[in-house]
Amino acid sequence: MRRKIKFILILISIELIIIGLFSMKLYALNLNDCIQEKTNISDDEFIIKNGELKKYIGENKIVLIPNNVYEIGNHAFFHNDNIEKVIMPSSVKSVKEAAFSECKNLKEVYIDYGLEILEKEVFLKCSSLMTINLPDSVKYIGPLCFAQCDNLEQINLPHDINSIEEYTFAYCFALKNIIIPDN
Repeated sequence: MRRKIKFILILISIELIIIGLFSMKLYALNLNDCIQEKTNISDDEFIIKNGELKKYIGENKIVLIPNNVYEIGNHAFFHNDNIEKVIMPSSVKSVKEAAFSECKNLKEVYIDYGLEILEKEVFLKCSSLMTINLPDSVKYIGPLCFAQCDNLEQINLPHDINSIEEYTFAYCFALKNIIIPDN
């Protein structure tokens, strides 16, 4: 009897691992699809120092953050009305204060697994942002991070989140769903 129970538990564990790997593969495929879209971005459109993206000076609608960026600096994209989609690779570990604040046409943000910290006001007043899926690697979401995102309807919180600061979703009147993990 114990052998049967042990065998069943092993089968269930294997099934859960396969489901998890399949989900990660789908997530990676979605990011790859986004990356393959035409971006026409050159390195001279970014000011990068010691792995920190200090400023984006391009005018593209779709921005693919370079793989040599580990941190997106304070106000790096602040009030950029051109960008509609941002794709962050797994090399990005933190996004600093107000990095994308007031990007009124920003609709989509794809964040690969690896990001850990979203500081305060990162997406403040991004009025076109409707939904965002945060990878499970995110541990901290700063104050006012998504505040006044007028069209934000849904957000999926990471499984291993440690801290969500005050007023993170303040004045997000369209927010219908906050998907909270079981843990």
